[in-house]
Parts: sequence; C-alpha cells; structure tokens
Amino acid sequence: QDREESWEVKVYEFASQYDKEKEWVIVSEFAKEFRENYELGEEDMNATRLGKILNRLKLVMDRKKIGKKRGVKLDIEKAKKQILMWKEPDIFTEQLKEVL
Repeated sequence: QDREESWEVKVYEFASQYDKEKEWVIVSEFAKEFRENYELGEEDMNATRLGKILNRLKLVMDRKKIGKKRGVKLDIEKAKKQILMWKEPDIFTEQLKEVL
C-alpha cells in the first residue's frame, strides 16, 4: 500500500510539473519521460500501468487515439493541488482557509 501511494505522489508531482496542459499527451511518451525523470526501468512503470494510475487519480480530462497510440489531456491544475496537499499540508491548509 505504501509503495502504491508513493507511485501516486510521484505521478501527481510529475504531472504537476508537466507543461502541456491543453495539449494531447501520448501516454507512452509520458511514461517514458516519467521513467527517465525517476530513473526507473520499463518493468517498474510502463504505459499501461501509468495510464491506469492516471485514470485512478482522475487526472485524465479527455482521451482519444492518436494514430495507434493513446492520447490524453491531463488535469494539471488538479495535480498541482494534490501535490501541494501531499507535500505541503500546512500551505494547503492555509490556502483552504483563505477560500473558506
């Protein structure tokens, strides 16, 4: 369970720093960049597994086939909010108080 949570935090963190918010992202390319960023092997994180995590975290706003590959639009703002909640709970609480 802890290992899966750490994957979720890493996905939130990587997606929050991704600069292609309005563009279609090829899941296999996103997975490759993710692996390179965290120095992982294909067996640690492949496109299928990463796609399932993105779906579970509800970071996929839209999806379509691009050629023979899967393309998605990522909810970067949600990823930024979630990573703030995970990494900086005090800052998140302060921002929440300001909203309320």
